[in-house]
Amino acid sequence: INNKRKALLYVNLASAYRTVSKYEASLKYLGMSIRYAESAGDKIALAIAYGDKGSNYAYMLENDTATKYFLKALDVLKDLDEPYRKAILKQKLANLYFKMHNFDFAKELYDECLIILKEFKDYKNYYLTLVNYADCLIQMDQTEKAKGVLKEAIEGIIPFKSPEILAIAYGKLAKTYLAGGDVPTTEKYYKTAY
Repeated sequence: INNKRKALLYVNLASAYRTVSKYEASLKYLGMSIRYAESAGDKIALAIAYGDKGSNYAYMLENDTATKYFLKALDVLKDLDEPYRKAILKQKLANLYFKMHNFDFAKELYDECLIILKEFKDYKNYYLTLVNYADCLIQMDQTEKAKGVLKEAIEGIIPFKSPEILAIAYGKLAKTYLAGGDVPTTEKYYKTAY
């Protein structure tokens, strides 16, 4: 097996460990992945490993370290024509900035990655990202815009049969009506979410 393939295999192994919350083991395998990707001179594999390392630290609630690795991954890709990979990293970074209450920068990143997700027809990811984007708009007191975004997201999520995500979207939509004082519509969407 060549080093590029080893790098990607270790990313998969690390991802499996992250899924079961074994972060230290996951980080160990990501370190191995990074070494193999560097020795193969493969920037894409390296960016994937850095991005997964960022995801690990995000799950561990080490936001500053997570940010560092997401930015490192984007830096590795900066000269490559990889708009989709960059969009996925920006989406993860936007989610992280949102968590850290840096709504302006999160919104900017969501704006960028949503265009690419739609362009690449990754509709499931697009609609899920719209829900987070709308939440960001709500935090920025842009509830009218958030309503439209959430309605688009809900319409797009329905065919994917994701009741949990749909409930979250309806709950956020209710929140936008509550902000405007429309109690009957708020109740309607909270009931739909429930």
